[in-house]
Amino acid sequence: MGQGTGCRVSMLGIAVLLISIISAFACPVSADMSGHMTLLATTESDDKVGSTADLYLEIRPGQDRLYIDTFPLTKLDTQISTRFAKEIACDYFDVDCSGYDFFYTLRSESVIIGGPSAGAAITMLTMALLMDWELDERVAVTGTINSGGFIGNIGGIEDKIRAAEKAGITKVLIPKGDAVRSVLELDDGNKSLNISGHIENNTAVALELGIELVEVASIDEVVSEFTGVILEKGNITISPSEAYTDQMRKINDALCNRAEEIKGTLDHYEGKNNSLYATAEEMLDLAGNATHEGSFYSSASFCFRADILLRELSILDCGYDPEEIVDRISAEETSISDTLDAIKKKPAETIIDIQAKIIVIDRLIEAEEYLKDAYDALDANNTNLSVSKLAYALERHNSAKEWSSFMGTGARLYLVDNESIRESCIKKLSEAEERFQFARLYVPSALDDTRKELDYGYQDMDNGDYELCLFKASKAKADADAILSLVNIDDGQLDEFLDIKLSLIERAIADEQEKGSFPILGYSYYEYTKSLRGPDIYSAHIFSEYALELSKLGMYFRENEKLKSSSAVSLNRLNATGIKGFFKAYMENLVRYNQLVTFFLGAASGVLIVLLLLACRGRADDSDCLRIRIKKKRP
Repeated sequence: MGQGTGCRVSMLGIAVLLISIISAFACPVSADMSGHMTLLATTESDDKVGSTADLYLEIRPGQDRLYIDTFPLTKLDTQISTRFAKEIACDYFDVDCSGYDFFYTLRSESVIIGGPSAGAAITMLTMALLMDWELDERVAVTGTINSGGFIGNIGGIEDKIRAAEKAGITKVLIPKGDAVRSVLELDDGNKSLNISGHIENNTAVALELGIELVEVASIDEVVSEFTGVILEKGNITISPSEAYTDQMRKINDALCNRAEEIKGTLDHYEGKNNSLYATAEEMLDLAGNATHEGSFYSSASFCFRADILLRELSILDCGYDPEEIVDRISAEETSISDTLDAIKKKPAETIIDIQAKIIVIDRLIEAEEYLKDAYDALDANNTNLSVSKLAYALERHNSAKEWSSFMGTGARLYLVDNESIRESCIKKLSEAEERFQFARLYVPSALDDTRKELDYGYQDMDNGDYELCLFKASKAKADADAILSLVNIDDGQLDEFLDIKLSLIERAIADEQEKGSFPILGYSYYEYTKSLRGPDIYSAHIFSEYALELSKLGMYFRENEKLKSSSAVSLNRLNATGIKGFFKAYMENLVRYNQLVTFFLGAASGVLIVLLLLACRGRADDSDCLRIRIKKKRP
C-alpha cells in the first residue's frame, strides 16, 4: 500500500471519528420520552357514573410548550390543571424543563368531568418520565395536586373505585381522609352546610371489589406506591436568612416601639376597666413572648394590633369633632396616595422585590378602603366607628412603609421583569379560577369572599398591578384549597392534616433557600400558622395554604442562567434519583451547552484536518490523491 493510499485511509478514519464525535454533541442527548397512565374519572351524564380514561405523555426537546389533545373534548379547566401539574413536577425536582415540549393525550369512551381531580395522576406521570421511573400500571390515583405537593380532596370516589375494578386496577390511591367520611350537603332551606348523616364508606366498597385502597397526603406517597421509590426527605431545618431576620427584627422593633410610645401617652388608663387598653396590653404581652422565641413576624403582627387599639384610644382622647376627623381622613388619603405612587414606580427585579411590593401595596389599598369606611361611618353619625376605621388606616399605612425596607434586599436568581410578572399573574388567575369553580361544586355558600378576592385579581391585572394580581390570585386559590381540604375532615384530624401541610411548607421553603432565595411571604405565613395552631386551628389551616402558595412563586419565573447552579437536580435529591438520575441531570446540563461544545469541536476538527492535509501533501508525490492537477487548455 503506497503513501497516498495510507494517507487516504488515515484521513478517512479520522474524519469518520470526528464526524461521530460532533454528531453526538450536535444532537440532543436524551431521546423522546413517553408514558401512559389510566385515569379514574366521572362521566358528565345525569347519573355521573365512574369511568376511566387513558392519559399519554410524550416529552420531546423543544421550547417549553405544552400541548393537550383530548377526545372527547374536555373543558378549559383540564388544560389549566394539566399545566399546573407539569409545573409542579418540574419544580419538585428542580429540573429545567424549558428545553422540552410536553404532549398530553387524553382518550376516553365518554365525556368525563374535567377539573383538577386528575392533577395528582398527571403530576405522577410527568415525574415518572422526567426521572425515568417505571410505573405500576395496576395502580391508579385520584386527587388534586396543590402547591407543595399536597394531595387535595375530590368527589365521586366510590364510582371511581368501581370503574377501577372494571379496568383491572388492583390498587387505588385516594386523598387522605376520604376512605370513610361524613358527606357535607347544602341545606336548601338556609343555604348552609350541614352534616347530612350520610357516611360514605369507600373502604367497604373497595374491600367488596377486591381493591386495595390507600390514603395519600403528598406526592411523595404517590411516588412510593407507583414506583417503590422512597423519596428521602432528610432532616429539613428552616433557618431564616440573616437578611430576612435582620429586616423582620427591625420591622418588629419599629411597630412594638410605636405601640409603647402611644401607650406612654395613655398611662392614665392604667388599672382602669378600658377594653381597648386592656386588649392592647394583652397583644403586647403576646408580642413579647413571640420575640423571645425569635418569631418576629408573629410579634410584629401582635404589636400592629396593639398599635390600632392604642391609636383609636388616643384619637378618642383628643375629642375631635366630625369636621376635624374629616380633615384627618383627608390628610391621610393624600399621604397614602403619595406612598402608593412611589412604591408602584419602583421596579421589581427579584422575587423578594415582588413579595415586598405585594405586601406594601396590599396594605396601602386596605388602608384606603378603611378611610372610605371612616367617611361612611361619619355620614351615619357613628363617630366612634369612624375613629376606629381611621386608626386602622393610619397604622396600616405605617406598617406598609416599614415593610418597604425589604425592597432591594434579594438576589437576582430569577429573570424578573414586568412581562414575566404579568405572565405569572395570568397563570395564577387561571389556576385560582379553576380551583374556585371546582370548590363551588361542593361548598357554593362558603366561597363568596374567595370570589371577591379573585375579582380583585382580575381588576389588578387590568390596571397593570401585576404583583398585586399575583398575590390576590394566590390567596384566592389558597382559600379554595383550604375549604376543599377541610370539607370532609373530622375535627379530630385537623392537627394531623396541619402537620402534613407544615412539613410540605418546610420543604418548599428549604428548596427555595437552597437556591439562594428566601420566600419572605411564605415564611411569614408559615410562622403565623404555627402561632395560630392553638387558639384558632381553622385559621391556621387557611394561613398554611397561603404559605404553600407563596413559598413557590419561583416556579413561575425562569432561573437566571448566570446564577444557576451546575446541577439541574439539587444534591439533596440525589438519594431519591440515584446515580442514574444524577447522570441524567449531568447530561441535561451537557445538552444545555450543546452549541458551545459543538463549535469548539468543529474548530478543533478543522485545525486537525488542515494539519493532516499539509502532512500528506509533504509525503505524497505528484500522483497522490491530494494533488490537484490543473490541465492547461490546448492552444
